[in-house]
Amino acid sequence: MPAPLAYFLTWTTYATHLRGHRSGSTDHKRSGQGNTTIPPSTRLQHRERNRLNDQSFRLCPAARSVVSDAITEHAHFKRWRILALAVRSNHVHLLISADTPPESVMTSCKRWATRSLREAKFLDLNAKAWTRHGSTRWINDHETLQRAYHYITEFQEGPKAAKRYQNKDTPPY
Repeated sequence: MPAPLAYFLTWTTYATHLRGHRSGSTDHKRSGQGNTTIPPSTRLQHRERNRLNDQSFRLCPAARSVVSDAITEHAHFKRWRILALAVRSNHVHLLISADTPPESVMTSCKRWATRSLREAKFLDLNAKAWTRHGSTRWINDHETLQRAYHYITEFQEGPKAAKRYQNKDTPPY
């Protein structure tokens, strides 16, 4: 199988998007077994909330900038190509081309962002910043790449929500 064109990675900040949420969540225990979407459930959300061992974490605008810069610097260091990046108050969308499995890319970016958040005093030493995993979608064709790129660069609310990593006139697809 040929290497993917890119990965579309999404992860959330700790305790801001619990399983059973109305916007959808994934059952990681059934990964690779067809539809793993969990239907909305207030009961499941309540159970998840009771399991939390830390406060929920949201990113203020300055912290969002710290996360964006950390991911950008790390990708540059690893020689990965960021196609689009949107850091929101409770989640991150990253469209990236890398020679590393998507789970490793996501874990590595989360680790660098966490360290930067701690250094900038946005996160206490033992506080959690991110959920355990996230979404790792493989982008194998130009049409899907175009849709992911536009989703990140056009549909994230607010000014300057997403960074484009090339000239606007030459998108990555």
